[in-house]
Amino acid sequence: MRILTWNIHGVSFWDSKPRYSRIKEAIKSYHPDLVLLQEVIFPWDNSFVDSIEGYHISNRKIVRSTGLAALTKDRPAGINYDLFKEQARLFNPKQLSDKILRKGYQEIDLGELVVINTHLADSYHPEDIADSTVESQAEQLLDHVRERKREGRKIIMGGDFNFRKDSPLYDAFVYEVADLTAGLPIKSSEGTTIPCYGRGYHKIDFIFANFGQIASSGYVAHPSFGEKYPSDHLGIYVDLNSTAKVK
Repeated sequence: MRILTWNIHGVSFWDSKPRYSRIKEAIKSYHPDLVLLQEVIFPWDNSFVDSIEGYHISNRKIVRSTGLAALTKDRPAGINYDLFKEQARLFNPKQLSDKILRKGYQEIDLGELVVINTHLADSYHPEDIADSTVESQAEQLLDHVRERKREGRKIIMGGDFNFRKDSPLYDAFVYEVADLTAGLPIKSSEGTTIPCYGRGYHKIDFIFANFGQIASSGYVAHPSFGEKYPSDHLGIYVDLNSTAKVK
């Protein structure tokens, strides 16, 4: 099973058309079984998602409702959206757009497997490592993961978590579910495979699961990108062998 997650930078509406054509080509070239997208906010973002052929598409198309979309090869038995109980603070400049748009998580029921797509509030700068809004949102999400684990469900969870691997929040998540992207390099440097196009990158996007074995993982790249990556986040993917339980 190939899983791909990508924050497509939907708030950047002024250049979405050329960026989205490149993102679509990249997604098609990787042939993922499951695609989790964040910042699918405005009508043109949802039109782009709807144009990706060969998938069952789950996107709510309401501006103030999580901005999440999922593409699955299998037809979902159910789709649910939950807003975080604590939203970003209005007077934090870095969280203003989060407050307006609202954050939460999307759950896609695929029978034995549940897929969770999420985007936490913007608070990944070093001085915000213990931001109370992000901590509250993370705990709500973890409570949901624990509930699904008690039900004996297989879980795949991906998205933009807005915390880094040196955060205590990361430790809390990997206690419950394995980080399938743990082997990816964190910052670009000479000789790495990160398609950063001249800029550094601190990984805040992850794919977690409580089953399977990692066959391979990587950052999404495509010849059409040229010298400029088509989002402010790197797409990441994982090939998962689903025969073994890991958590």
